[in-house]
Amino acid sequence: MSARIPPRECDAPVLPELLPCPFCGGAGALNNVDWVMGNRLVYCACTECRARAQDIRYKPGPDHGLRDEAMYAAASVWNTRAAPASRVADDVEAEGRL
Repeated sequence: MSARIPPRECDAPVLPELLPCPFCGGAGALNNVDWVMGNRLVYCACTECRARAQDIRYKPGPDHGLRDEAMYAAASVWNTRAAPASRVADDVEAEGRL
């Protein structure tokens, strides 16, 4: 009989606060879903316009460490997306640089 490994709660990365959607300003939400053959998928998506950031895939383990790292990576990807080019052009024009 093997010993069960407890969850690594103290080593879990602190998730950054999700920024608003760069397209519509709606709230972002982390989604953790089942995927193919035991793998899982984490991604952030806007709750309003359904804009979606890059998928982060991971294989779950007994201590949930990979899940926590994947969720942190998904939140970081969501928070570093660029605003649409039209919005950037509007900002530059408003500042008088265009």
